[in-house]
Amino acid sequence: MVSPLQKVLIGIPVAALLMQQLYWGGSRLLAEMWAFPAVAQLEWWEEWDIQPAEAEWRPVHERLQRALAYMPDDPELLARVGDSYTLRLQDDTLSAAQAREAAAMGSFAYLGSLQQRPTWVRDWDDLALIKYNQQQYRDPDYQLALRQMTRYGAQRGDLMALLYDLAIESWAELDQFTRATLLEGTNIRQVQAQRAATAVAGAEF
Repeated sequence: MVSPLQKVLIGIPVAALLMQQLYWGGSRLLAEMWAFPAVAQLEWWEEWDIQPAEAEWRPVHERLQRALAYMPDDPELLARVGDSYTLRLQDDTLSAAQAREAAAMGSFAYLGSLQQRPTWVRDWDDLALIKYNQQQYRDPDYQLALRQMTRYGAQRGDLMALLYDLAIESWAELDQFTRATLLEGTNIRQVQAQRAATAVAGAEF
């Protein structure tokens, strides 16, 4: 027969588990409430190639940050925060200091997402692009992103085309490890040769 004390002791971890589930569920609900309209707006801007003004971008970004406060380790939210900074960097009116800050914060968000899902190729190419566009070719995270794109993106033609574009343009700045990874895992030498031949043919024409 189970005594009253034993019932209480058994019930404590069960109650704690239920409270944890309720808290987690509530946090996710609040995060989604804040994130949903912001993500929809970001996707609209991206689809139609719209560069929002700072006054339009700021409240969308703040909604994502509020969502992240409830789910700070959610990889999709972190990636969306990175996307918002990537969009911000398209604003030609940013000062050099503002651009550096946005690039740093966007990179940090993508890296946070990748800690949760390291094989997620989309985040690696976004990280590579945000570094490339700031000409941070020697940055260790940029070169790591190129290596991870090589490792995980072989089945995606669109990704490989982007990888070739980035790697060829920044080849002189890549370290030996990154170059070796690209040479072993891709057809980059063949692509380089084809592009060189096309450029020569175009010049002769």
